[in-house]
Amino acid sequence: MTTGLWIALATLVALVGIWQAKVAIGQGLRPQQAELPPPLKTRFAVRPPAKVFTGSWVEDYIALGNKGLTDREIGWIIEDFRNTGLALVNFTDRTTDEEIMVYRTAQQRWYHGALKDGLRLTADQSSEAAQKLDEILRKVSAEFWKDRQTVSATRSIGFDSRFDYLLSHAWLFLAYDPESPSEFRFMPWEICSLTTEQSQITRRKAFEQLHAASPIPSSENSATPELILKSKTPFDDTLELPYQFALVDAIFPYLKSQSFLSDDASDDLLENIRRLHPAQFKLMLLFHPEVAQEIQTALDLQNP
Repeated sequence: MTTGLWIALATLVALVGIWQAKVAIGQGLRPQQAELPPPLKTRFAVRPPAKVFTGSWVEDYIALGNKGLTDREIGWIIEDFRNTGLALVNFTDRTTDEEIMVYRTAQQRWYHGALKDGLRLTADQSSEAAQKLDEILRKVSAEFWKDRQTVSATRSIGFDSRFDYLLSHAWLFLAYDPESPSEFRFMPWEICSLTTEQSQITRRKAFEQLHAASPIPSSENSATPELILKSKTPFDDTLELPYQFALVDAIFPYLKSQSFLSDDASDDLLENIRRLHPAQFKLMLLFHPEVAQEIQTALDLQNP
């Protein structure tokens, strides 16, 4: 089980990485494009206050997953995403090292926001997570600059050699390679203390089994029955999810009640997003920033 899960994880991450690399580098080879303006403020009503947390993390996660997202809510999240600068995946070999790390910093802040939404982190938990993410970023930055100085002394470096620092699915998942240092792990339970109920929302048991000295009993490795998950393990290829949705399930699992269309057409993409928990959608954008404009265009066509 341990080996099989790791092989599935590594394969999926590698395939998505290759695809996204082609997209990002392909965009970078075109002339630099001006940043598109955010959605018109008049297009969406004033945002209502956040839904009050009832006190049950599992019930809250199920309720928001089953409720899905309105077009207004999708528009607000897209607007927030674009305002961070993450939607512009337009890097070239002329992109500076400083720009690389600014983008990476924004990625981690967005990830922190998604965790706050999905797990309803308390103020203390959110602060702990922010401090841990800052600590990891300092280590990543130190490693980045060390590599740059070492290699630059002997030859020039193109954009490709720095790309791993920008692949969110790489830095989120590949630290679970048994040979990778644990201080670079980003899973929710690694960056802040979770309650038992919060942990039940995550894939904690499955990921911990990757490093278990002996197999974890199936009774302890199963997802909490209250969640009614589509799958008990992450990266389950039997789910037949649209490619943009596959990695999200490893952090914020899909419910059985969340059914998705398999076609990758823009209209179907928007319809699928309407069926997401807000935190799931935020992670999807983190993994696939290039679809932000596609989603916005589909919103504009359906909400003139």
